[in-house]
Amino acid sequence: MKLAVTVGFDATFVIRALARLGAGKEFYLLFAVTGGENDKRSLDTVNDIIKVLRAGSGVAVDLRNPASALERLAGLDVDAMVLAGGPRLLVLLAFVAAVVKKIKLYVVTEYQDEPLDLTPLVRLPEVEALTRPRLAVLSALDGAMDYREVASKVGLDSTTVLRHLNALEQRGLVERVERSVYRTDALTVAMARLYLQQNYTRL
Repeated sequence: MKLAVTVGFDATFVIRALARLGAGKEFYLLFAVTGGENDKRSLDTVNDIIKVLRAGSGVAVDLRNPASALERLAGLDVDAMVLAGGPRLLVLLAFVAAVVKKIKLYVVTEYQDEPLDLTPLVRLPEVEALTRPRLAVLSALDGAMDYREVASKVGLDSTTVLRHLNALEQRGLVERVERSVYRTDALTVAMARLYLQQNYTRL
């Protein structure tokens, strides 16, 4: 898996993420160019990581032009974006690039050894585009559920719910685990519930 990792001033988070995610020799270390005094510090951190790991390459991202920065990030040939540090704008643009590219997304936190897999957030535009009934069906999933349970929970005909679940499966938003049982992850359910609450009051 080829990674792009946002870098701030702390090499520890980046090195830990690369080790945990099994990065090979090819990965990108994304550092900010702002025209400020911290630019050199970011570059020094990138060079330190490359020296320690004897791998990777630095990619300067000029944040003075956010549109160009986003295009640069989205143009990288990577399978995953890892948010491990750096200025807020760099992290935000890297997140948006992951959404646009529909690639894996990880976040390195201060309180957990393993990077968090937040790839479901990349499906945000797909969830937003769902119809009200499909949002209701998706938001009703709680672990692995039989489609008839979902139908009972949302108050729709079971055949209709099955049709919606099959459509959601084709979009990669749910998976069928048994003949009539479907599941999805908690983040996808949370996004569906939020869109449903914000945009619709009833079916």
